[in-house]
Parts: sequence; C-alpha cells; structure tokens
Amino acid sequence: MSESALETAFEPQLGRILNYQDLRQQLDTLVKDYQQKGQVLASLTPTPYSSEELLSPDGTLYLEFHEGRIEDIRVTGNKETKPHVILREMSLKSGDIFERQRFEQDLARVFNTNYFESITPQVKPGQKDPHAFILEIDVQEKQTGDVGLNFGLNNRDGLVGGVRYTKDNFLGEGRRLNADVRVGLNPFGLAQGAQLPVMGRVDFFDPWLLPDRTAFGASLYSERVPLLFGSNLDTASELNLKDGGLIQRRTGVSLSLGRPLFGDFTSPWRGSLSLRAEQVGVNNLDGTPRPDLTYGKRFSATDSQYSLGGSLAFDTRNYLLNPTAGLYGNVAAEPVWGDGGYLRFSGNLSTYLTPVNWLTLALGIQGGAFLGQNPAYEQFIAAGPTAIRGWQENGGLFGKQFWVGS
Repeated sequence: MSESALETAFEPQLGRILNYQDLRQQLDTLVKDYQQKGQVLASLTPTPYSSEELLSPDGTLYLEFHEGRIEDIRVTGNKETKPHVILREMSLKSGDIFERQRFEQDLARVFNTNYFESITPQVKPGQKDPHAFILEIDVQEKQTGDVGLNFGLNNRDGLVGGVRYTKDNFLGEGRRLNADVRVGLNPFGLAQGAQLPVMGRVDFFDPWLLPDRTAFGASLYSERVPLLFGSNLDTASELNLKDGGLIQRRTGVSLSLGRPLFGDFTSPWRGSLSLRAEQVGVNNLDGTPRPDLTYGKRFSATDSQYSLGGSLAFDTRNYLLNPTAGLYGNVAAEPVWGDGGYLRFSGNLSTYLTPVNWLTLALGIQGGAFLGQNPAYEQFIAAGPTAIRGWQENGGLFGKQFWVGS
C-alpha cells in the first residue's frame, strides 16, 4: 500500500480532534483490505509519541505498519526427503510478504510430489523480528518404494520370473528410479514354441535437473508385447494373423528434457523434447517372423526406428492424482524415420468441475493421427484403462486416426 493511499484513507480526520473509536475503525478497515488480498498476517498499529501522548505536539499520528514478512521457512517431520526437495516447490521465500493464495498453491505443489500422507502448515512468530513470521511445514511421509518378485505361466512365454524395484523418491532427492527384469525359465517345456524371452527396462527421471525446473528422463528397455488388435475382425485374415494376434519386440533407448515456459517455475505451460532409438520386431504368437509387416522386409522381421518428438502442455489442476478443479491440455508431434518414415500427432484436453463437494465431473477429449505410411504394428488403440473401459482391447477400436470423448 502506497503512502498516498494511507494519507487518502485518513484525510477525513485531518484537522479534527482525535477520536480513538474512529481511529480503530479506520485501522481495521485498512487491515481487512490487506487480508482480503491474501496478506492475512498484515498489521497496522499506532505508535505513541510518548508514554502519555499518542499524537506529537503538532498533531502528527505515527503508524507502524507490518505487511507480514516471512523471516524463515522450515520443514519438520521429514525423515527421508531432503528439505530442499520440499522448499524448491515454494514460490514464497524468506524475506517475502506472506500471501495466502500463493502459500496454498505452494502446499498443493508439495502435495503433488506424492511423497507425503499429509502436510500441516503452522505460522509462528519470528525469532529475529517479533513482527515477522516463521512458516513451518510439518510433513508425514508415505511409502515411495516397492520391491517385488513375480512369476507367471502362460502358453506364449512359458514360465517367466522377474524382479522389480521402483522408488519415486530416490535417495530423498525427489528422483524416480524403476528397474524391471523378467526372464523366461520354462524348465518343464510346458509351452510349445515358447521363445524364452528376456525382457526388462530401467527408467530414471529427475524433475529438477536445473534450478528452473528443467526435467531429465532416460529409459533403456527390451520388451515383448502381444498385439491382439483386429483378431476378431476381417483384419485378422487381411494380415494373416495366426492364433489371433502378433508379438511385438521393442529394444531401445529414449531421452527427454522438459521445462516450464512463459514464466517462472510455477508456470502452467510446459514444453518437452524427446529422442528415441529402437529396434522393432514382429512375430506371430507361435514365434514365426513376419517380415511382410515390417518396412525392412528382413528375414528377422525387424525395423530400426528413430524419432524426435516435441510436446506442449497446459496444466492448472489443483491436485494431479485426484483433481477436483482445473484444466489440462497436451499436444504432441513425433516424426519417425529409419527403415520407414511417418508422423504421429496426438493430443488431449480435460477439465474438472466440482458443483458440490462430494462430486467431481471430469470432461475430456483426446485424439490422434498418423501422417504417412505407418507400419501395421503401429496403431492407435482406443480401448483400455486410458480410453474406453470395458471394450475388448483386441476389438475394432484401432486404426490410423482416433478420437474419444468422455
């Protein structure tokens, strides 16, 4: 608040005898103006000229104004998470004036890391300045790691065993590490034609590689995935699908970089780039190579592919895991080259509305298209947990373009 604004507020009282009730009312009005703007820790008090007089001999009223400055921000309750991982999500810093809306948004960002069961803020008087304040953020951490052994038996891969390790707050630095390895065992020869696969992937993600919230991700993977699309349609005969589907083998590496755009690290706009190199192979379910469904037509039925993709996202959701308000949109383009070339476009837009506190409506639309001659193993599939639930994933919802509204 400017000095001229304060003078204007007290102008009706200039030249009049001091009335304590009017003075108190005017001070309360000014403080309420600050509080309505979110600066709820502001205070405005008259400073007595002497122990006996409030005004100076010439009738000057002295006011001591404190806008609610932050002396320090402290983290308590954290046993694993490093304090800077929490504090870097805060736009409010020591020395800033407290603003309730910014503080609530800061706490939402901390909660969106998904490292904590609960977050309890407290405001305490400053230790160096009695008119300043200390913000204390008490957190209760949740389990962010998972280690598991798994075994499976099926007539495609035989007996498969694996080990998995996932940590979303690796070393307490807010990084994500995932490692998953599965090996085909089949000691009893139960699966005729089983290929004894070796599958696995390692993923690493650092959301704060640089202080401006530049993120870095890397993945190394080798996977076998059944492609059952079209197995109950005419496409099965067109592609000469035996046993109703295909096996897709992908081995590759990918790198990604992303950062906020059009503002500081709290900007809702975010851009990202990704680089991917991989080898893709296609077999029938019985293991027979299908070079006719690949670009290279090699006997091994493998293609080499490279891509450089970019995306632009806009996100104002209040909570990422369970949003009740806000908007999310994303558009992406990925040109692919190598043994063949095509361009993949995709995008989605979602909004969340909460007309009453026990009901949230999530409205969304998503779609995509391939430009150029995409191979048979690259299709949009509009069924499954991210699109239309309850529709067979080997049904008719696949193709070169798609859109889904929900």
